[in-house]
Amino acid sequence: MTEAPENLVLVHLRRLEEKVDKLTRNQVELHQAVTTNLQYTQRLGTRMGELRDDLEVMLKAETMGASLSWRRELENRLEALETEITHRGA
Repeated sequence: MTEAPENLVLVHLRRLEEKVDKLTRNQVELHQAVTTNLQYTQRLGTRMGELRDDLEVMLKAETMGASLSWRRELENRLEALETEITHRGA
């Protein structure tokens, strides 16, 4: 009769040990998931900054290209008008 309570205590201790082991594994998995998520978030933030810089350069290049195109067109039109005025006045 004295061994029965001791055996019962051992059974409960083993169950508790298994639960603690399972909780420890879960905690390790959670830590790994959080670390992976943090790394992904940091890479995403870095890439967003790079994309912002790339977009800024693209917009500046487009704006400058369009500006140069308009300028050339205006210069050509002015030159044509000057030529027309010169020929009329001559």
